[in-house]
Amino acid sequence: VLIEASQIAILGQLVIQAPPLVDKQLAILRLQIDFVGVIIFDPFKIAFDGKLRDSRVAFITLTGQFAFRAAFGDKPTFLLSAGGFHPRFADIPPDIPAPFDRIGAGFSIGIIGVSVKGYFAVTSATVQAGYEIKAWGDIGVASFDVGLGFDAICYLQPKFYFEADFRAWANAMAFGIDFGVPPE
Repeated sequence: VLIEASQIAILGQLVIQAPPLVDKQLAILRLQIDFVGVIIFDPFKIAFDGKLRDSRVAFITLTGQFAFRAAFGDKPTFLLSAGGFHPRFADIPPDIPAPFDRIGAGFSIGIIGVSVKGYFAVTSATVQAGYEIKAWGDIGVASFDVGLGFDAICYLQPKFYFEADFRAWANAMAFGIDFGVPPE
């Protein structure tokens, strides 16, 4: 914690583990969040960022970033994000870390794997959500990956409207020949 006349800064790490008194490699649940936050008094602003690191549930790896911003005064704003923003959202504050990692879970067993990634964000003028699931396999001479996903954004101001994009893809390769169907 750093305290100055104009601001307070906080830097830390939160670890949640079950069971709590075993080596981290043996834990069934391990969430490790590195975070930084700042409160600025004039003009009054609050900012917090967090990132999952070395986190998992059993053999499933967990990833992602989080952000919170609030500004008060003449131009009040608000932002809360878990995993980022809609790809076409343009009003991302310049102090948001980039690239912003999606909230995700994934595992692989030898030659196959599955991952799920997503985001949810609320700002002063929008609500946003997106999701993607992907499966893949690779045996050297042949490989595949398939997936589907969506991105949605609801604009609340200056006028109400909604956009949603859906995509699906399938790619297969054998002996150097690509049999892919690109995302639509």
